[in-house]
Amino acid sequence: MPKAVQVNPNPYVPVRGHDIITFFGEKIIEGSEINIYNQAGEQIKKIKINYTNNSVKWNAKNYEGNKVASGIYIYTLETPAGSIYKGKLGIIR
Repeated sequence: MPKAVQVNPNPYVPVRGHDIITFFGEKIIEGSEINIYNQAGEQIKKIKINYTNNSVKWNAKNYEGNKVASGIYIYTLETPAGSIYKGKLGIIR
């Protein structure tokens, strides 16, 4: 059974040519939200999904438009029905 949400590439490594992170899966639907947290548990980005194509892209920047630092990030996907799915994402700068 496929995961509710997957991330590609993971880890994200810009020096390898990675320029965008894609979240995809059957639960990424209109009305869902992806929340991204740093290791301190601070929310650094919220992505609201306003369309239905089972994927969403993130440029690895925070709310202020700055590139996020290297590290492990936690993401959650919350569906309109209230289901929450969690995962980890590595960023190596």
